[in-house]
Amino acid sequence: MALTLAMQEALWMRGFLTELGLHNSSTPITIHEDNQGAKALAEHYMFSDRSKHIDNKYFKIRDEIRDGTIRLEYCHTSNMLADIFTKPLERPTFENILRKIRMHSEPIPNQIFKPNSRAFSSRGREMKHR
Repeated sequence: MALTLAMQEALWMRGFLTELGLHNSSTPITIHEDNQGAKALAEHYMFSDRSKHIDNKYFKIRDEIRDGTIRLEYCHTSNMLADIFTKPLERPTFENILRKIRMHSEPIPNQIFKPNSRAFSSRGREMKHR
């Protein structure tokens, strides 16, 4: 389901960028997927007892893959940059993703990861709570 929503957003963005003249619409859109089951279900036309409950609207991605509009690429969970926005991560993984997306260039204070700690500003001073 999330893969279908990602496809819809990507197709909309592609149309928008094409209208602005900033994108070549013949280039396939690559979607990075960390769920191998979802990727296999999208790429292969197979039905089973496990997939019969899935609504047909979620299989539109199969048509887009077949037509060459969408291309799926497996991305290991440890390399999935979007995870920083969608789930809690262990500190090393969190810091690694922060470096990859270039959101933080200074060492991350330990206080951020301690339970019941006060919030800190970008300068390291304690911020007042309201």
